[in-house]
Amino acid sequence: MDILKSLDIALAMIVVYLVFALGVTAANECLASMLNSRARWLRKGVAALLTPPKGGGVPAAATTTADAVFESAYISALGQASGLWSNRFPPSYVPPWTLVQAMLDAVAQTKGSTLATFAEVDAAVKKLPDGSPIKVALTNLIAQAGTDLAQLQTRVETWFKTFEEQVTAWYRQKTQLVVLVLSLLVACGMNLDTVAMVQALSTDAKLRATLVDKALDAAAKGNASALLDVGPLQRAEAAAKQGRDANKPADEQARLDAAVATERSTLDRSAQALVSGMASTGLPMGWGGVDAKALGGIAWLQKVVGLLLTAFALSLGAPFWFDLLQKVASIRAVGKNLPERAQPK
Repeated sequence: MDILKSLDIALAMIVVYLVFALGVTAANECLASMLNSRARWLRKGVAALLTPPKGGGVPAAATTTADAVFESAYISALGQASGLWSNRFPPSYVPPWTLVQAMLDAVAQTKGSTLATFAEVDAAVKKLPDGSPIKVALTNLIAQAGTDLAQLQTRVETWFKTFEEQVTAWYRQKTQLVVLVLSLLVACGMNLDTVAMVQALSTDAKLRATLVDKALDAAAKGNASALLDVGPLQRAEAAAKQGRDANKPADEQARLDAAVATERSTLDRSAQALVSGMASTGLPMGWGGVDAKALGGIAWLQKVVGLLLTAFALSLGAPFWFDLLQKVASIRAVGKNLPERAQPK
């Protein structure tokens, strides 16, 4: 196999992985939205803050306390009404000082108190569970702030950046596992067999040329967002977060949250269009033409290997494949011109 043909096959497979990795990303966003995963991890983070370290796990009592925090009037109004269930989704983001007030309200039994003075906050903090990370942190911050409530709020917001980073890290670790599972489901559900696709590309020059054209067009876009634009969704989520930061009225916040849901639906439709376009090239995928009974042991082993290779490739993510696409496309462009340069003028 000559070098240019090998590069063409590599380009074709990279664009296949890129398109379906974008599809996995969209599916993950949709799933996270449906399950409100970010809010679940925020709840776990709150439970961890309220739990004295006793070695591994979050005790049942801490989970109950976290529920009470989210039921506090400080937070409950930030939830979203669900169109599928009658209950409300808890928020996926809560301003730091609001979260502290909710903790003190629910755990330190300050119901009816506005927590408007430094003395009220100090007294409430002393009622938090002894040894809990939040009590240790707030006690230290109170000592640093003296008796200035505004200074305390500023220090709390700065400290909570570390907490948010940790919750985000937990969420990303969980997301990586979810992405891997989704990648496996997509690979198996659509019969995306890397081995079979490489074999088809090796023998079908027309299919190879079609996918190479798609790959070069994609490489010229500049970034993966040009293929699947997540910008509107990111801006909508940022606006919703800013609305919570600014304590926007409930109706305005509901409008911002609805915009996020709309952009997620748009992203999902765009991903489906990309996948449909890839299927229309004639690349071998799907189980319609596969006779499972006719496959022998070696053929099944080859298929399992091919599906696992695809699942692993998709789990690497679209940014990885787009960067690689641009590098291979640039190498191919140089290689394509070499025979022309070698010709005598």
